[in-house]
Amino acid sequence: MKQRPDGDNVRVLILTTSYPVTESSISGVFVARLASSLAAMCSVQVVTPAPNFLTSYNELSGEVRVSCFLYAPRYFRTLAHSAGGIPAQLSKSKLTGLLIPPFLICFVASSIWKAFSADVIHANWAISSVPGYFAKLLSGVPLLTTLRGEDVNIKRGGRKAVLSFALWASDRVVVVGDDMRAELVNYYPQYAEKIAVVKNGADTPFSVPEKNVDFTTLELVFVGSLIERKNISNTLHALTHLKSGGVKFIFRVVGGGDKRPLKELVETLDLHGCVELMGEQPPAVVEGIMVQSHVYVSSSTHEGRPNSVVEAMAAGCCCVLSDITGHRELSEDGRALLFSLDEPVHLARVINRLYTDDSEIGAISRRSHSWALDECATWHDSAREYLAEFSGLIHRSK
Repeated sequence: MKQRPDGDNVRVLILTTSYPVTESSISGVFVARLASSLAAMCSVQVVTPAPNFLTSYNELSGEVRVSCFLYAPRYFRTLAHSAGGIPAQLSKSKLTGLLIPPFLICFVASSIWKAFSADVIHANWAISSVPGYFAKLLSGVPLLTTLRGEDVNIKRGGRKAVLSFALWASDRVVVVGDDMRAELVNYYPQYAEKIAVVKNGADTPFSVPEKNVDFTTLELVFVGSLIERKNISNTLHALTHLKSGGVKFIFRVVGGGDKRPLKELVETLDLHGCVELMGEQPPAVVEGIMVQSHVYVSSSTHEGRPNSVVEAMAAGCCCVLSDITGHRELSEDGRALLFSLDEPVHLARVINRLYTDDSEIGAISRRSHSWALDECATWHDSAREYLAEFSGLIHRSK
């Protein structure tokens, strides 16, 4: 077991519905980055569902021990480890909901078993607080739950019950952005004292060359799951206005999910040759694409504090973001441009302005990159903040 600098031994049990259980997988990659950083300071055990491409999995991944639980025959294990996670899978088919009971039962059983050899339980996403609570109840180990973007989408009423449970059941709740905390406290003032902010780290190299804004073709990029709330169709409709106005551009869409609807829309809008649907890519490839791109575009309808935007800023991209909670926090002090989601033409106007006045791209890129250098946390920084939260819970539980 690792020895912390202050002499305390901490054993962390991470519960997560997404985790990269193979080298090629990018499912829950940011949870893995946090786990890896924590493993340099304490003992880390991860419990996650088995994907449909593995029969079983229980091994040491680096210095993190990862255990996968089985909840259905391999062919039917489609609930987790996919673009958009469990919410996206449930929205695809009502039959997928039949997997929820065996999923939770197996998740609970595995979590309880592992909790007896842990000092603190760290549930990732609201749904993981359910097995986390039962593990806490039987083992007496305190529970910290991290909520992310879709967890705090209050307007999606079907998930409000799970969010309310997570807030009630957890000894401590962490959110990844200040705007997220403000939104939660507004709806749940009774839990204000237990809600803290620990911002995710950025994994993109911070030392990047300044953007070359002397271009003939504007390079645009989006990174994220191909799910409804990412609202990529809004960006594509905006691009039709740019194309008709003579703007030369290439828009690269990087991320996993069903590409068929977007392919059809690209053809319908006559954007063939202007849009590349690249699918999932290894982190190193994603970093390279961001570094070479001029503008990062997000039309999301809801976000927490999106990692991809933070990493785009660290890579020196000029970010053009929908005017929503989560994006506003990142756009402060002129670090990004905001646009209204009311009509795609607004986004088109913003991008066209950047195309005609490329000096603005350089100015915003420099501001966002400078902010990333000075203020943006690394995953090691995030891990140290989590470790402080864990230690506080452990001492209070004794």
